[in-house]
Amino acid sequence: MSLDIRKIIRQQLSEDFNLNEPKKLFNSDGDRNLWIKLNAERMILFDKNSYDEKTGKPYYNALHPRSMDAAMEISARQCEYDEKQGKLRYSLEELLTLDYDGLKAISDKKHKELIDKMI
Repeated sequence: MSLDIRKIIRQQLSEDFNLNEPKKLFNSDGDRNLWIKLNAERMILFDKNSYDEKTGKPYYNALHPRSMDAAMEISARQCEYDEKQGKLRYSLEELLTLDYDGLKAISDKKHKELIDKMI
């Protein structure tokens, strides 16, 4: 009987780190639902304010922002992904308190960190 070492390692890792269970990032379902709604509103706001900095012309998203239903669906999937990663892209407090410029600064900073990591 041969042992599949990859299967054993994968099973051990999933037991040690609970890879199959998302981390609890919210105090309640109400907080989670509020985060999803606020994040959807943030996406729509970013859509409406997206333009080319050089020419000043609006991007397609600014002319045709996504609907709230589409944004809520995307936001719910982002929330599920973030829970599996163990870290939210924006905290509930940030979504509640920061204006467009504050959220844009966080987004730009995360984008720059990602680019720096890839280079």
